[in-house]
Amino acid sequence: MITHFKGNRSPSISDTISVNNDPFDLSGLTVKFRMRAENSSALKVDATAVITNPPGTDGQVHYDWQAADVDTGGRFLFWWDVQIAGGINQDTQERLITFIDHAPVSRALCTLEDVHSYIPGYLPFSDLATDTILLELIDSVSTEIHNETNREFMPAATNPSAKLFDLAPFDVSERRLFIGDLANLTGLTIGVAQLDGTSLGSASTPSTAIIGQPRNRQPWEPYNYLWFPGGQSNSVPLGVGAVVTVTGNWGFPQIPADIRQACVKLVINRYVRDIATGGTAFADAITDADFALSTAFASAQDTIASYTFYLVG
Repeated sequence: MITHFKGNRSPSISDTISVNNDPFDLSGLTVKFRMRAENSSALKVDATAVITNPPGTDGQVHYDWQAADVDTGGRFLFWWDVQIAGGINQDTQERLITFIDHAPVSRALCTLEDVHSYIPGYLPFSDLATDTILLELIDSVSTEIHNETNREFMPAATNPSAKLFDLAPFDVSERRLFIGDLANLTGLTIGVAQLDGTSLGSASTPSTAIIGQPRNRQPWEPYNYLWFPGGQSNSVPLGVGAVVTVTGNWGFPQIPADIRQACVKLVINRYVRDIATGGTAFADAITDADFALSTAFASAQDTIASYTFYLVG
């Protein structure tokens, strides 16, 4: 199987036409490159290929991708059609090529380059098929970390967005509201939601009297609470049952370095557990690096536990 990034027109696709394992002489012949979606008979590509070393006695051909050829992700089948004099055609066997998105996973907690940096011996032998698997593992592991920690290291929705929170008796008595992970606040409204219809007032823009406790934050740390100081002329009235609408950019300002490392360690562990313990360039490089799988796994789990919000109820 060949893996190719969607939208990339380089490298060209190349092959050697052979018969009984001997290169087929293409001198004076025309070769077509054809490709169809795996589940369709309609041709996505039907174009003349290039004989790499004219006149073509070595059977080598290639096809230079056009923009329309590589604009769709998915699995496709391709083959070469050698057109011989007298209307005789000779087709090669169909082969699989998969087009994948090059964009990073939207909630990924580490990058492919992060994984490569942990296993540097793999880089000289890296291949697109393995990197595709690693990208899928990054996506899977990142989702698991988000779910296990109940945190929003990367936003779950497009920022900025609004979230609604009900004020419980504890929130009112403490004059603070747990909101999860907020990078920065852009708007706040306290709705009229008491059972007796009493107006609680509203704030359409954040102010220092409303947001945040006085404390030093690391650049990667989010806000987890909104504070509503009392006893001031601009104090916000609170009541049980009120609905607070918080608008802002959710998630962490930066992915914490130890969470990024935990994601890398679990991706490597998952590859060895689910893909290959040896016999691939990446698996062999892991072994050569003397990477301590069990220690790395335990370390990653400890990091994840340290960030976990344990939800009650």
